[in-house]
Amino acid sequence: MMTKFVLRILTGVLLAIIINLTVVNLSPHLPAQAIVFNGHRIMPLGASITAGVPNGGGYRIKLWNIALANKWNIHFVGSQSNGPKSLGDKHHEGHPGYRIDQIASLVDHALATYNPDIILLYIGTNDAVQNYNLINAPERLQSLINQIFYDIPKVHLLVAKIGLSTNDKYNAGIKKINAGIPNIVSYEQAHGHSIKLVDMNRVLTKNDIRSDQIHPTQHGYDKMADEWAKAIQPLLK
Repeated sequence: MMTKFVLRILTGVLLAIIINLTVVNLSPHLPAQAIVFNGHRIMPLGASITAGVPNGGGYRIKLWNIALANKWNIHFVGSQSNGPKSLGDKHHEGHPGYRIDQIASLVDHALATYNPDIILLYIGTNDAVQNYNLINAPERLQSLINQIFYDIPKVHLLVAKIGLSTNDKYNAGIKKINAGIPNIVSYEQAHGHSIKLVDMNRVLTKNDIRSDQIHPTQHGYDKMADEWAKAIQPLLK
């Protein structure tokens, strides 16, 4: 009798544990990335250059290796994932073909899900390539940046001047977009936001651009990584 009684108790305890575990696992939590990271969460945000077209990884490959060499406690975060084995953390929020307004349409959800500490914003190339309402491109970028700071007021935002193209028509649009970025950054800084300009247009040359006229070679991506790293390092102290 005692054995059966003890067995019933043990069975009940085991059943309760199973039920509790099931409830925990079915609870609506954020993705695991947003829970377990105890380092700085960095979100590469943009279009195909952020994704690393054509081979995947792009500037994130060298940037990750810089982080390892300097023992930075960081994680790349985002809904997308690609890159070679040499890229230890493949996550990002780079969407090939997207313009500024298209990134704005998804950024609220991305920020709520991954809650980044640092954002690497590289966007506008497709606005230039598509000749999409370029006269208002700086206003769209300003709106996107305001959206980011509304969602996460304390985030550190690094905004790139986008790199040049080997196509003169595309370059004309790129110049229009880049011309408005310093004023946007100054305005946000004056309002107490942590924002910094990273001038990729200065460091990339035509020799760093592939035959598609837009995307950097891996050497060009590596130069971008160096610029991002210099801007990130002070934020990790």
